[in-house]
Amino acid sequence: MRCRKIVVIDASPLIYLAKAGYLEFVARVYDVYVARAVFEETTVKEYLRDAREIIKAATGGLIKVLEVEDTVRVRELIERRYAPFAVGEAETVVIFFEVRADYVLFTNHKAASRALREGVAGISLDDAAREAYRLGLFSRNDVLRYIRDLKDKAGYYPLRMRLLEKEFKSA
Repeated sequence: MRCRKIVVIDASPLIYLAKAGYLEFVARVYDVYVARAVFEETTVKEYLRDAREIIKAATGGLIKVLEVEDTVRVRELIERRYAPFAVGEAETVVIFFEVRADYVLFTNHKAASRALREGVAGISLDDAAREAYRLGLFSRNDVLRYIRDLKDKAGYYPLRMRLLEKEFKSA
């Protein structure tokens, strides 16, 4: 029986977490997996700080980079006529099933909707903060700092984060 939940992270949230300095945080909350295509997409510009942080997290064992086994299913998701997936998204969905993950961490709502239709349970960056708080890894102030850092350092501040901020400011 495994103790921690498994999450597969798509490219955008991986970049946001790296920019804000929270890759280590997410690895404390979950066992983290990343598809090879997502890793390559997010580290192609090695001179960027977020790319270097992702490489460091992978070489340090915080995130596990996986090769997809079911390449036929990946190709089907990419080539389908209705709502096709990008390569990284398709590999992320397939790895979700291959490792029997609990969630995929998305920030792109269209990708999350397509994945949901495939039977994937999706979460977003605000859900990760709630989970850290529930597990006692984050205090209320830590959650608020996480929101601020994602906003200021990564430029990520959608409605879901504003609602989370309001929830934790009033608590």
